[in-house]
Amino acid sequence: MIIQMIISVLAFILLAPFIGGIMTGISSKASARVQGRNGADIFQPLSDTMALLQKGRNENSGVQGYYVKVSLFFHIFAGALFFAGMDMLIAISCMGLGIVFMVLAAYTSGTYYARIGADRLIREMVAAAPMMFMAAIGFYVYCGSFDVRDVALNSPVGFIPLIGIFAGFIISPCSKLRKSSFDYRMPHSMYQRDMDSITDAFNKKDAALCEIASWYEKTVLYGFIFLFFSNGRIWMIPVGLAACLIVCVIQGILENISPVADNKRAFKLSWTAALIIGVINLLVVYIVV
Repeated sequence: MIIQMIISVLAFILLAPFIGGIMTGISSKASARVQGRNGADIFQPLSDTMALLQKGRNENSGVQGYYVKVSLFFHIFAGALFFAGMDMLIAISCMGLGIVFMVLAAYTSGTYYARIGADRLIREMVAAAPMMFMAAIGFYVYCGSFDVRDVALNSPVGFIPLIGIFAGFIISPCSKLRKSSFDYRMPHSMYQRDMDSITDAFNKKDAALCEIASWYEKTVLYGFIFLFFSNGRIWMIPVGLAACLIVCVIQGILENISPVADNKRAFKLSWTAALIIGVINLLVVYIVV
C-alpha cells in the first residue's frame, strides 16, 4: 500500500505538468477548430513554458518569486494528497492555499493589471469552492468516505447517482480549465504574457512557474472528473479518461460560446449550481442510498 502511494505521488509530480500542458493544448485546439482555424500544436503550451524557463533562469524574482514558489508547492502538495488516495477535503484546502499565495504574489508586484487579476482570482476561488466541497460531500454520502482511495477503488460508479453534482462541477470548478470570465491568472497563450493578466509584472521564470502551477491544479480537477467514473475495475479506466478528454474539448468549445461572460453572472451561476443542483442531488442520494 505504501509503495503504491509513493509511486502514485511520484508519477503525479513528474507527469502532471505534461498532462496539464497537453490538455491545455487540446482545449485550445478545439477552440481554434470551432473558429475554422487549425490552431497551434497541442504541445505548444509545453514548448512556450520551457522557453520562458530557459530565458528567465538567471532573473531575480524578489518577494513575489517566493510567493509563486510557495503557491506551486501547495498545488503540488494538493495533487500528491489526492493521487495518494488521501482525504479530498484536505487536497481542496491545499489548492485554496496555493491560490492565496498566487494572489499575494500579484499584490506584491504593485502593478494595476496584476491587482485586478488578483481580485478576480479571489472571486474565482470563492465561486468554485462551494461546488468543489459539494462534490466531496457527494462522494461521502454515496461512497461513505472522503478518501480518494475508497472512492476510486471500493465504491460503485458515481456518475449517474451524482449526475447533478457532476454537472455543477463542470459549471463551477471547471471554469479553471478554460479561458472564461475567470481566466485572469494567465493570458490566452504564454507568448502573450505581457498582456493584461496577473503575471503582468512577473519575470519570465515566475510566469512559467505560474503556468506550471495551473497545470498541476488542472490535473487534480481532471482527477475529480475521473472519480465520477471510477469503481476499481480496469475497464472503467478508459471510460474515465475519455470523460476527461470530452470535458477538455467541451471547455475549448465553450470558449467560443461565452468567452467574455460577466464575472458577476458567472459567480451567481456557480453558487446557484451549488445551492440548487448540488443540494437536490445530495438529498436524493441521501434518501435513496
